Amino acid sequence: MQTTVRAARSARSLWLAAGVATSLIGTALSPGLAQTRPHRDWVHLGSGYSPVPAVRAAQYLLREQGFALNVDGSYGSQTREKVRRFQAKIGLDTTGVVDNQTWERLVIPVHRGSRGNAVRAVQSLLRAYSGPVGNWRYSVPLDGVFNAQTERAVRLFQTNSDLHVDGLVGPLTWCQLVSDASG
Repeated sequence: MQTTVRAARSARSLWLAAGVATSLIGTALSPGLAQTRPHRDWVHLGSGYSPVPAVRAAQYLLREQGFALNVDGSYGSQTREKVRRFQAKIGLDTTGVVDNQTWERLVIPVHRGSRGNAVRAVQSLLRAYSGPVGNWRYSVPLDGVFNAQTERAVRLFQTNSDLHVDGLVGPLTWCQLVSDASG
């Protein structure tokens, strides 16, 4: 478990650095990413109505960061306190609201072979998402294992959302998952 968390944090550091480089260089670095609404807002949790799928995802991600709490989809005092502690830990204002800055620091990239609560967050969002036609859901287990089935669902989600299709849940896919599953 410790190795998985260390590897995830290391990957997250590289991902954040790549995100900064992408935003500075823009389309010259990756034309596919530049076309994918990079400035879309996340769903803000704790500032009024908080949609259950996004709250569950945030709770799983807080657990991935080492905070013990129940994943119940309710943005109550326990979740608000854990968000404040997370914000204090990373040097943000301790508002207790999961805003854009908090989401950006809370999410970690996941891909095939990843395991843990961050993968559960992705699986939970995929399961909550209403598809573009009708009211269908992505069929993935909620087991915290990013296997071939989860990768297929992520790729289909990326295709349906006009995102770069690579099976990696990076910043743009995270943002789209959170906002679409909650909208």
